[in-house]
Amino acid sequence: MSGREHVCAGSDFVYNYAGTLMWILNNLDAFPESMGYASPSHMGMPGKIWGVVRALEEVYGWSEDEIKGLLGDNLIQVYKANWQ
Repeated sequence: MSGREHVCAGSDFVYNYAGTLMWILNNLDAFPESMGYASPSHMGMPGKIWGVVRALEEVYGWSEDEIKGLLGDNLIQVYKANWQ
């Protein structure tokens, strides 16, 4: 399954972005550029999510509920369905 109701933004955070990027660039066998590593869209600071939200809403027409899903509600549904 795929689609807006099945996606969620990743929430991991890299404190030392420059150091991590250099590590990726020095290990391209494990992080191939063809898979999107070391590209401008590969990693972003957490505060940049609001630019993504704005684009999804204004450019792609996502609804408030779809955006809430991306920001965590979709993941909560997975938890509810699988954890007891």
